[in-house]
Amino acid sequence: MNNKILKEERASITVLSAVIMIFIIIFLVLAFISISNKKSSQIKEIEQIESSYDSDIEQTYKQTVEKDELKED
Repeated sequence: MNNKILKEERASITVLSAVIMIFIIIFLVLAFISISNKKSSQIKEIEQIESSYDSDIEQTYKQTVEKDELKED
């Protein structure tokens, strides 16, 4: 009788440990996915900012050069 209870306790501890490990793994995977998505969206935003600055800088340069040429004439 005592041996049967001990085996049942071991089985329940094993099941509990397995469930806890599965939850930890799920939590880590979700955290990784969240961080990965956040990082990719930040990279996209940075690329958009860089492209907008590139076009604005070129336009500003051209306008400034044109103004300077008009002033010299």
